[in-house]
Amino acid sequence: MYKHQWVVVRAVAKLRRQGYDITLALVGGGAGQAQQMLEEQCTASDPNGVFVEKIDFVPQKELPTLLASADIFIFASSCENMPVTLVEAMAVGLPIACSNRGPMPEVLADGGTYFDPEDADSIAEAVEQIIKDSVIRVRIAQRAKAISEQYSWLRCSDETWAFIVKTYNSINK
Repeated sequence: MYKHQWVVVRAVAKLRRQGYDITLALVGGGAGQAQQMLEEQCTASDPNGVFVEKIDFVPQKELPTLLASADIFIFASSCENMPVTLVEAMAVGLPIACSNRGPMPEVLADGGTYFDPEDADSIAEAVEQIIKDSVIRVRIAQRAKAISEQYSWLRCSDETWAFIVKTYNSINK
């Protein structure tokens, strides 16, 4: 439910009605109520399958190529711990329209435009800003890429082990 894909479909449909010839690729499968809401919204907004493409599971090694083929990345999650997919899009250098819910603004900082993930109008406005303003589009893509360079699995493991050692040492004094 927290990925809000059906809201993104609604936002893209709105942009298409405004004259933007855009398509949407949704990556990752789903189930339950969220999947049902997505299917219903796709049927309502794109009954002929013209602009929404649903791509099931993508192996990790294929994700960078898929991301690099995109023009804009929309991250509409309202609940994450560490949004790795967001960081992957940042590393590719995509302009990003992103949920304004934590921790996304802490991760992306000033490297994207922000929206309320439960409001299709808000999503559409953030995406439209990227489409219409080439200066913003280039600036946020470059900034997101630069910010992504601070994240690495080596840094993560080093900091995790340092925390574990520090905690162990403080308990065993």
